[in-house]
Amino acid sequence: AADHAMRTGEPFDVEVIAVTNNGDEKWVRVVGNAEMKNGRCARLFGAIWDIDSKKKVDEVLRAERQKLNDIIVGSGLGTFEWDMTINYWQVNDQWYTIHGLIKETAPDISEEFFKEIIHPDDEPYVTENLNLHLSGKEKYFVSEFRIITPSKEWKWILIRGRVSEWDQEGKPAIMYGTIQEISGLKKMEIDLKENAAKFNSIFNFSPVGISLNGSIHDCGFPFLSLIHISE
Repeated sequence: AADHAMRTGEPFDVEVIAVTNNGDEKWVRVVGNAEMKNGRCARLFGAIWDIDSKKKVDEVLRAERQKLNDIIVGSGLGTFEWDMTINYWQVNDQWYTIHGLIKETAPDISEEFFKEIIHPDDEPYVTENLNLHLSGKEKYFVSEFRIITPSKEWKWILIRGRVSEWDQEGKPAIMYGTIQEISGLKKMEIDLKENAAKFNSIFNFSPVGISLNGSIHDCGFPFLSLIHISE
């Protein structure tokens, strides 16, 4: 950078590792300029700042951000930052994947976009939960709902968010959060409910009973007639 400045007269501002007199390495910021006379460098001047502590803090923060990003990617979570002051959404790549979208061709993320993809039966529930959080009545915005993808596939989504910044008037400004596809979990939940209903139906019309500590805890209707007990 200094050589270039001496040849061209252009100023420079660089961060480099310097070696001290006792052999230690230290990050420094060097800002300089060249005074040119007759097309040649007559004087090179500038200033040097010790930025070693800042660089070390920056490196720790970078490592922590990378670790957090690895955790998010590994967990399959979509992330979002919603700036409510301008209605702008910043999302990660997994957010698009969950919605079945290609980032480069995805539509703008807006209120109209969500109205088009959220199941009509779920939209009032989601809106109510969002308003409860925005009004301060709930600490978090949490909802489970269905969305339809461009391939006409219905997916169950779990969204969790929280307002972290407010404007000067105290109104919600920015919300951060995650989304997660839970279609598999919802299918298991539905299957369990259906199996429980089938079991109850079969049990109610079977001549069997359940006894706990000598007392009849539950039994099917035919069992009642066997022991001559009316329902």
